[in-house]
Amino acid sequence: MDLLAKSLTERFGPGIADSNEVYSMHVGGSGRGIEIQYDPYNRRLKFFDLRPADVHDSRIIASAFNPEQPAGLYSKIIVYAHPGHEGWEDFGLRHEATIRGFFGDGAAAELWTNYPLPLRGEDVRKEENDRITDIALDKTPVEPMLPAGYSCSPATASDAAEIAALMRDTFQDYPTPIEAGRVADAIRERTSHFRLVRNNKGELVACASAEMHHTRRSAELTDCATKPNERGKGLMSRILRALEQDLASEFNIHDVYTIARSVEPGMNCSFAKLGFEYTGRLVNNCRMPEGFESMNVWCRNTREPAEVS
Repeated sequence: MDLLAKSLTERFGPGIADSNEVYSMHVGGSGRGIEIQYDPYNRRLKFFDLRPADVHDSRIIASAFNPEQPAGLYSKIIVYAHPGHEGWEDFGLRHEATIRGFFGDGAAAELWTNYPLPLRGEDVRKEENDRITDIALDKTPVEPMLPAGYSCSPATASDAAEIAALMRDTFQDYPTPIEAGRVADAIRERTSHFRLVRNNKGELVACASAEMHHTRRSAELTDCATKPNERGKGLMSRILRALEQDLASEFNIHDVYTIARSVEPGMNCSFAKLGFEYTGRLVNNCRMPEGFESMNVWCRNTREPAEVS
């Protein structure tokens, strides 16, 4: 076990690897504290605003990138780095994607990755993923409309049980736990903002959320779920556009991004048709119904109008 893994275990307990919680702590870098996030469910370790100098100056941080250390708590490491720093390749990292406007100063985050378990770094479905991405990139932006009789509205905490049920029915496995209590707390605490589509019977048929980072003024569009018999009607596109508008008007957040399943044509096409820019792919990034899956990154600044037809 490397020094960083030992630090996590000592701080949060020996059962940390079997938890569904996400753990955060700071370690000393090159004269400053570095935020670290450990996600045991997805076996991921994330560093935020790390610099190569921090790795050089910290034995604890450097231990996580030691190629002689076998995979333990985590099999994938992601560095969210400000642009302009050189030397990541020296630590065995590769650039996989970029998130526009991720940091509070408006700067993009370059996502550099390392795989303590090398097999996880292999995109075994690359040909299929590339084909689906190309299909999405060929789409022309359009302004989404709801079918007659459908409505789209913000969610409240009282909708949490329905949201959780829809997501459980949609996903056999999901990168984060799906529980009504967690959904309700996120809505009440304004860390997530949900939008819902209901049919003419008032039944919940689609949902999605904006997971907000208020300090950075950026948001991830996620939790996208549509009942199978309601797909192909443009419901998700309408929800996502409404979420963009809510983020801008209510939270003054204009930089939005998503991490979409590479094997799922519908979601990738939805974001392309909304004017999002494809900025890379995170290989075997998180647990989904078929095990670890690669995820496409799509970004947009809503101050820049999408050129719709």
